[in-house]
Amino acid sequence: MKSSKVPIKVPIRYLPSKLSKQDKSKQIAMLLKSKRLYKQNKYYTRKTLSSYKNKPSSHIQDAKKIYDIDTVSPSKDLAAKTGCSISALKQIH
Repeated sequence: MKSSKVPIKVPIRYLPSKLSKQDKSKQIAMLLKSKRLYKQNKYYTRKTLSSYKNKPSSHIQDAKKIYDIDTVSPSKDLAAKTGCSISALKQIH
């Protein structure tokens, strides 16, 4: 019996073109494992890939620039600069 390698159809969001060949194969294997385990009502968290470069949101970058802060998590500093209460910032976050 012949074993033909059929390319696995995976949405581009799960397999970006920027990944290395090794990471693409790792990602496909992890997706298949996740799919298999999900059918058994088990959840599998995929590992991070070394060639994937994470980029912060432009909204986060703008907020950091506007309010001159390091992190955009609710804090006294952010509350003072935005004029919002900490409880309101927690609801937004």
